[in-house]
Amino acid sequence: MSNLDIAKDYAAKVLTNKIVAGELIKLSCKKFIDELNNPLFYYDSKEVDLIVKFIQQFNLLEQTKPKKFKLENWQIFIIVNVYGLFKKEDDTRKHQQIYFEIARKNGKSELVTILAIYHLLFDVNSQIIVSANSREQVKNTDFKKIKQFAEQIDPNKKEIIHYYNKLIFNTNELIVTASEAGKLDGLNISTILLDEFHEAPNNELYNVLKSAQGSR
Repeated sequence: MSNLDIAKDYAAKVLTNKIVAGELIKLSCKKFIDELNNPLFYYDSKEVDLIVKFIQQFNLLEQTKPKKFKLENWQIFIIVNVYGLFKKEDDTRKHQQIYFEIARKNGKSELVTILAIYHLLFDVNSQIIVSANSREQVKNTDFKKIKQFAEQIDPNKKEIIHYYNKLIFNTNELIVTASEAGKLDGLNISTILLDEFHEAPNNELYNVLKSAQGSR
C-alpha cells in the first residue's frame, strides 16, 4: 500500500468505527477525505514518501537492542495531511499550521524531533525553532533526542555541527528555546515545532514565534 492508501484506509476505518476514536479524530478524518475529493486541492506523494522513508531509517532511542522507527498508520495519516495536500491555485501546502495531541508514551517527542532534523537537512536557508513551555522539556528531552538522532546519521558531527542550543547544517540552523518570549526577537523562522502547547499559560510565546515567520 502507498502512504496515501494507508492514510485513506485509516480514515475509513475511523469513520466506520472499525478503529475506536474520539469525535475530533473522526472530524479530522472526514475533513481529509473531503479535501482529497475537493477540486481546489491535489495530493503529491513526493515529500510524504521521502519523509516516511527518512523517519524509518532511524533507530528508536532508549532500546536495549537496535530497533527501527516503524510508523503507525495514524502517524502516516498525520504526515500525509501535513506534507501531501496542496492548493492548486498557488502550489502551497493546504495545511501550514497544525495542532495535534498524542497520548503519553506514543512516540510524540521522537516524531517531532526527527521532523525537526528533516527540515534542517532538506529545507533551503531554513531556521527551525523547537520550543516548549519549560527549559527542562526543551533541553533535556527534545534537544537531547534531536542530538541523539542527528548522531545516528552523522556520528562524527562533521556535517551537522552541534552547539549549546542549536545545530547547524550548511546555511540551515535548528534552535531550541524555552518560553522566554521576550528574548526571541530578530528571528526569521521557517518552521516552528512548539511542544507542550496544551499546557501553555497563554499565547505569548506562540504569537512571538508566529510573528517571526512574517517575511517567509
